[in-house]
Amino acid sequence: MDLSPVKRKKTLDVVTDRIREEILSGKYAAGDKLPSEREFVDQLQVSRIVVREALRKLEGSGLLVVKRGSGMFVASAGSRAVHDAVTSALRLEKVKLEEVMQARLMLEPGIAELAAKKRTPEQLKSLKENIEKAQANLDNGITGHYEHVDFHRTLAEATQNRVLRLTVEAVLYSLRNRQDPPEIQIATDTHALLWHRKILRALEERQPEKTAKLMRDHIMEVRKDFEIAAKARRT
Repeated sequence: MDLSPVKRKKTLDVVTDRIREEILSGKYAAGDKLPSEREFVDQLQVSRIVVREALRKLEGSGLLVVKRGSGMFVASAGSRAVHDAVTSALRLEKVKLEEVMQARLMLEPGIAELAAKKRTPEQLKSLKENIEKAQANLDNGITGHYEHVDFHRTLAEATQNRVLRLTVEAVLYSLRNRQDPPEIQIATDTHALLWHRKILRALEERQPEKTAKLMRDHIMEVRKDFEIAAKARRT
């Protein structure tokens, strides 16, 4: 029998895993402030250097957020740190745009269908205000990528399902740094607004199947717009 030697875990890995488990077990909730480095040193009986490096690793993973002058806090689920961590992971994996669009086609029609069943009057109001803001931006020649992402995020929120909301947020956030020519951005925004208005009407009428179909058609058109943008960048 040829067995490789069992490697002992490094102290840093052990400390990182311990702190991570404390957070994920629910001892610290999103937004809670963590103990100081000194308190961790006393509790874990390791050097301050090890604690500091463990906290840095957890910050880099998106689990923690540093607030200068205040300390280290557990990141909220919708925080920039969490989204950045997901985006970095997707970039490291060299995930292609087509893969993102495939994921959206799998996820978002179902999300739209569930949202049509569970949406609240407040969420309908938020979606309507989102459309109005995006239209105002477009009228002033300002592209509204943020508003379009926020429309889909609010729709996912309307499902009352946190897993779906967090998943679609992560997928959409990976698209935030796209740099398309202005004329293509405006065309994309114009198309998106047309679909968002249709989707909102279907949500108001509580038509799950219609809402799902509209969302699928919307994403298919977004994919076409992205293909046009890609060709424009190559020329």
